[in-house]
Amino acid sequence: MPDGTVKVVQHAARALTKAEEGYSQPDREGLAIIFAVTKFHRMIFGRKFTLQTDHAPLLRIFGSRNGIPVYTANRLQRWALTLLMYDFKIEYVPTDKFGNADVLSRLIDRHERPEPEFVVASINADKEVQCLVRCITEVMTLTFEDIVRGTSNDVKLEQVANYVQNGWPTRKLVDTELRSFQVRSESLSTFNGCILFGDRLVIPRDQRLKCLAQLHKGHPGIERMKALARSYVYWPGLDREIEEKVKRCSNCASAAKSMAHSIPIPWPAAKGPWQRVHVDFAGPIGGMHYLLVVDSYSKWPEIVATPTITSSATIQILRGIFVRFGMPNTLVSDNGAQFTGAEFNTFCTVNGIEHLRTAPFHPQSNGQAERFVDTFKRALNKLEGEENTIQEALDVFLITYRSTPHKLLENDQSPAEVMLGRRMRTCMELLRHPAEPVINETNCAILSKVYNMNDQVYVKRYFRNKWKWVRGIVQGKLGRVMYEVLTEDNKLQRSHVNQLRRRYDNTQPVLNKPRMLDVLLDTWGIDACKPASSSVSPCIPHHQTASPLSSSSSSSISPSSSFPSVLPSSPLYSSSLAPAEGSTSMSPGFATADSGPTTPVEHLRRSTRVRRPPQWMEPYRRN
Repeated sequence: MPDGTVKVVQHAARALTKAEEGYSQPDREGLAIIFAVTKFHRMIFGRKFTLQTDHAPLLRIFGSRNGIPVYTANRLQRWALTLLMYDFKIEYVPTDKFGNADVLSRLIDRHERPEPEFVVASINADKEVQCLVRCITEVMTLTFEDIVRGTSNDVKLEQVANYVQNGWPTRKLVDTELRSFQVRSESLSTFNGCILFGDRLVIPRDQRLKCLAQLHKGHPGIERMKALARSYVYWPGLDREIEEKVKRCSNCASAAKSMAHSIPIPWPAAKGPWQRVHVDFAGPIGGMHYLLVVDSYSKWPEIVATPTITSSATIQILRGIFVRFGMPNTLVSDNGAQFTGAEFNTFCTVNGIEHLRTAPFHPQSNGQAERFVDTFKRALNKLEGEENTIQEALDVFLITYRSTPHKLLENDQSPAEVMLGRRMRTCMELLRHPAEPVINETNCAILSKVYNMNDQVYVKRYFRNKWKWVRGIVQGKLGRVMYEVLTEDNKLQRSHVNQLRRRYDNTQPVLNKPRMLDVLLDTWGIDACKPASSSVSPCIPHHQTASPLSSSSSSSISPSSSFPSVLPSSPLYSSSLAPAEGSTSMSPGFATADSGPTTPVEHLRRSTRVRRPPQWMEPYRRN
């Protein structure tokens, strides 16, 4: 009414049939709602109205916006479908405030025959439930009598049946099993001494083992067994008992799948390079096996090819690697025969290496080496055809891998930077601007031997583990201590500054004290500082006359040479250099100024014997 009061327009009531008296409390409350909307169909159809009830579970069944609950009894599901044609809002009203409807249930004192359509629906519902129970008992090889007898003998199920018939208490039950039925009270119903949970038959305690054995027939597994049970039967703790049944089955356990992998546990992080290394073999590839060693800290790889993978060969390879980088603290390997023998264990013990072996047939434990084996094989397949040999491909792979930034290293450093403490130089460094060389001025000042272009020097010439001084002229400087020298036989020679000494001519005498030779030169009036004017040339081998040494300057043929110039009238000339009378021949390989045009003559054979000047001529020797 406008003032908020509620006025009764019409009352309607009827008594329950004998079959309806066996309904559970939710079913009876639902039956009342269906009777009401059917009775007043002409007044409410097509209009929005409010449906009030004092049974709270019906709000979840008939008023849920998510659809009808899955485990709702079939009878309630059919009634919920009937109410879908009406536009209503259902609400709960406590019994003490619901007198308009509650009073009618207390005034009925005689049985009234229900309308024909409700009688037919009741009879059909009983037939459907009876057919459902019969199908369940046939599938589970249980008889209906067994279920009825077991339910009557089960104290807990007797209490549940009583609560279903007369209503559940408002307080929570203490017993765990009864509480599991209480939370599902909306979907429970009774039929001929049996209890139904939706369309599933509640199995009494003394029949549950037999039911489990039937469900486990064929060993369907836990999940399939649960799905099968949820289609036919129910009792509290059904899923837990199914899991225990399957776990205790030896046949199921022997054929079970592998368990889900546990969360990978990483190796403890190494604190420095070459503390823990992982080793493994790859191959055979091209008839060769490859021992791979990977440092866990820097990811630095070492790969060595070997035709055999015995313990001796493995120890020899590892010893060569450890000589370069030192002995690691820990070595991780799989359970190959070469790693499990007494010889390899002795090698590790003697060198203070802790040898750890992974679990058999579990390569994930040595993932550092196993992953690098895969990377190595893929790299060889990619380089196939680009390099001539496998060894060349291996070298290219190693220098590329070691110099490439690694995403697992700090600041994306390369393995070489972490392992060696510096960047590995590759051909890519040519793209960088060349750095200016750093010159130590202190060391440059110490260098006292400095030669310039065209300086006359003596240079050491080595032959058969011996050496001698030969004359030469500096042609250029190669670096700080390396010079290029042109020798007297017209050959270019690279020499260190320690292999050179300065050669002086007559204008730069070394000794200032008078010599015995000076007395002889003064007697004949010969100037020791410049050559004598003579038509006779000093005795010089003919093949040296065209040498740059003879044409470069006048000082190249001077008294400082091995052959001093003398006058023709000198007794030295007449006794040693003048030819005999009537003789027109000359010594082979020599020429004079008056001998006319020179003709090619056979060169003298040079002796390889090192000749030393006599000791008595030491005062006459010129530096």
